[in-house]
Amino acid sequence: MKAIIKNFYRRFLPSRLRQNIISLINISSYEREIENLRKELLYLKVLHHYEHNDIAQYRNEINYLNKLGTLTPFPYKRTDKELININGYYDDIKKMPFVLHKNKKLYFPRHYNVEKAKQTYLNYFIGENILEGGFLEKAPHQYTTESFSVIDGDIVLDIGAAEGLFLLDVIERVKKGYIFESEKIWIEALSATFEPYREKVTIINKFASNKDSNNELTIDSCLKNEPGNIFIKMDVEGSENLVLCGAKNVLSRKNNIRAACCTYHNQNDANLLELFFKNLNYSIEFSDGYMLFYLDKNIKPPYFRKGVIRAKNVYEI
Repeated sequence: MKAIIKNFYRRFLPSRLRQNIISLINISSYEREIENLRKELLYLKVLHHYEHNDIAQYRNEINYLNKLGTLTPFPYKRTDKELININGYYDDIKKMPFVLHKNKKLYFPRHYNVEKAKQTYLNYFIGENILEGGFLEKAPHQYTTESFSVIDGDIVLDIGAAEGLFLLDVIERVKKGYIFESEKIWIEALSATFEPYREKVTIINKFASNKDSNNELTIDSCLKNEPGNIFIKMDVEGSENLVLCGAKNVLSRKNNIRAACCTYHNQNDANLLELFFKNLNYSIEFSDGYMLFYLDKNIKPPYFRKGVIRAKNVYEI
């Protein structure tokens, strides 16, 4: 296929433009090959490390990787739970694909087709187990549990929302929802998804941060005039500690406050966030199992990282 594309460019495009495009194709191909090679080498390094450092707490994960023959962020096998039925459609008016989640429309960017929307949803719901799906033996990326979840009347912050699945899943129970999403590619789809709930959902196209600026907003500023119980879900590519530093006033309130934050992007995130919440006198727990976030170019032993920290304050009533 690559050869056919190159021949087309040679025949029909001006020489300078043709050469630039062909170069981009070659660069893209080389980058993929380099990334695949890096992944294979890291796989061998992980196995070699545990051949000489047999740590019992990771033994099941290593055994799974040995059988799988490659790296995976979630080193656990699928359970026998039945696969969910995904209904995907195209909205001819909004010009965007969507899937039905609990009979609610979850939209995706207009450059997605229906199949890509379905596969993305499948990955979030089953592959990552973010919503108590129970499709893997352990679910290190799961935000909530039966005893740690959104309750009726909560103010919910979905920080690093992407498509907004987390908030949509609980939208009927929330008093107010705030979506933080800095990537403009998601804003149109988010607006379509939450159009039926626009009276109680605010979409913020800024970075959640530890300071306020033209493109940043702190949780403290966001919730300055919002009293009540709060649930915070956060996945901000390793900036969780920074964002929490802009939420100390909110987190110090005498309300029922819960926070589920990702801890796998950087080597020491789990330790940093655990210390942060303990200093606020929060009780904490981690999600089950471990993630192997091989996209981190600085990944090093023990390689496995806790995926999500769940924290709640001592003022819970």
